[in-house]
Amino acid sequence: MDFAVNSGWFLLDGTQIARWTMPQLSEHGWHTTLANGVFGAAAAAAWLLKTDVPTTTNALAIAAL
Repeated sequence: MDFAVNSGWFLLDGTQIARWTMPQLSEHGWHTTLANGVFGAAAAAAWLLKTDVPTTTNALAIAAL
C-alpha cells in the first residue's frame, strides 16, 4: 500500500505531470490539484490492482478525460 501511495505521489510531487501542464492550467483558471490528482489516483490504483502496462496506460488515459 505504501508503494501505491508513493507511486501516485511521485507522479504528482515528482513534478512529472506538473512540468507538462504548468503554468498553463493555472493561467486558464484550473486548480492544479484537482486537474493532476486523478493521475496520481489512477497510478496508485493500478499498482494496487497489479495491472499490466496496457491496462495501466488505459487507466491513465481515462483519467485524462
